[in-house]
Amino acid sequence: MLHKELEIMVRNYLDKRARGIEAHDDLIRICRIAVIGEVVRAPVSKSSKIYVKGLAKKIGVVIEINRDRMRNWPFQMLLDLYSEILQEISNLEKVGRETGFNERWSPEVTEKVEVTGMTLYPFLPKRRGVGRKEYTIGERIEYLRSVLKDIGSELIARVLRGMERKGISLGDILGIEGKV
Repeated sequence: MLHKELEIMVRNYLDKRARGIEAHDDLIRICRIAVIGEVVRAPVSKSSKIYVKGLAKKIGVVIEINRDRMRNWPFQMLLDLYSEILQEISNLEKVGRETGFNERWSPEVTEKVEVTGMTLYPFLPKRRGVGRKEYTIGERIEYLRSVLKDIGSELIARVLRGMERKGISLGDILGIEGKV
């Protein structure tokens, strides 16, 4: 039953993404059901949650997050990070609407917002050859969205691989005959 429900949800999610609709809540729901249905292994540890909060603060400061690096991360950690980044984007959009998206972005900006959970520190990777540049709120949001897209792709890929192991092929999900 759970796997059938998951199959329908994944089909709807992929359909929305194909039409260019951001479906963050759908992806989070899919991932949680995949964990419950043991489609993906996701041991939850407190240290992982703490690490994610520390990691999220370093995005664009100390570390670059890319797909290659993500492949080694636990599923639950990626899911937590996805949620944290979504929250930060929402906070930044709130500030951007109040002050303008072209305003300079600094750590104090987020202090104006009530943050539930945590804050991502506001530095983007240095632009090559330019040293430290001041970024705007709009640029920070754009950067976080690109990171979010990569994490989302990795999450859905793992769910699809897990479903494949459970005997549900991508062809079944999309209603296509034969192997995909």
